[in-house]
Amino acid sequence: TGIVLCGGTAALPGIAQVFESLLQCPCRVLKQAHQEGLDGLLQDPANAVLAGLLAYGRDQEVRPKPRWLGAQGSMLNRVRQWIQGNF
Repeated sequence: TGIVLCGGTAALPGIAQVFESLLQCPCRVLKQAHQEGLDGLLQDPANAVLAGLLAYGRDQEVRPKPRWLGAQGSMLNRVRQWIQGNF
């Protein structure tokens, strides 16, 4: 348990000890992490924040709904209105 420091600031000498004294919990500097497809990028802890943000963005990607699924003028609504109007 504790805090893992990463990013460019993590390269500052003694930063883990500063955080430990301020937060009163164990802290360490990220040495290397594994993220599929980003192994070379994560050799340097300064890049870990960037890699994390890229992974987060990938996981949060919003794909637009197909038009026929729910927009007011969608194909599905037009078919439903046609059926209601004719039957």
